[in-house]
Amino acid sequence: MKIYKIRTNVNYRRVALNHRKFGSSTEVVQYLKTHLKFKGVPINDWQAPDVKADYPAFPAPDFWSVFGGGCGAFATGLKAIGYVEVILAKAGQLLYFPFQGETLTICNVLECQDCIDEDKSQWYVTPDGRRGYPTRPFFLPDEVPGSNIFKIPQVIDDIYTWEVDGDPEDEFKACVEANGLTGLNFVPVWSEEEGIIPPKTTSS
Repeated sequence: MKIYKIRTNVNYRRVALNHRKFGSSTEVVQYLKTHLKFKGVPINDWQAPDVKADYPAFPAPDFWSVFGGGCGAFATGLKAIGYVEVILAKAGQLLYFPFQGETLTICNVLECQDCIDEDKSQWYVTPDGRRGYPTRPFFLPDEVPGSNIFKIPQVIDDIYTWEVDGDPEDEFKACVEANGLTGLNFVPVWSEEEGIIPPKTTSS
């Protein structure tokens, strides 16, 4: 098993909240915190937000960064949802909103399990010496969810996917790559063979 962190690609157009509908930046921040954070629990009062495009000159992706990133979710366009809807539905709650003439789908990931070895994980340590959050989790393969897309409670905004045999019918990364879908990067973070995979460094 190999596990990847799913990240949106910054080289594509993005979905942003329409700030003009709010009286102040404080109202915007409060709305983002209370309505557009995806924390591994069902959202029972979902209301489609009023949105606009950020970086409108950039190409439109199949998977969209939403609400400034860091909200714990990404959005899926019409082309991509035809390929990945079953995988997303197994991972959580599908939420919809209109954008630029189509309907985008957010997967509110509910498959959230404590499946890391805390002693073997690497952690952010606060200036006063307290352990914060895992910067590089060490996963326990027998405890990783059966859902191909999942979260861990220690870093609830991060989304992960596992790879076993690369079957596009069952594995999100393989499906995205097999169908040439754009907008996501898959960053390897752990494998059974290597343990924690250090980030790639670029040489000058």
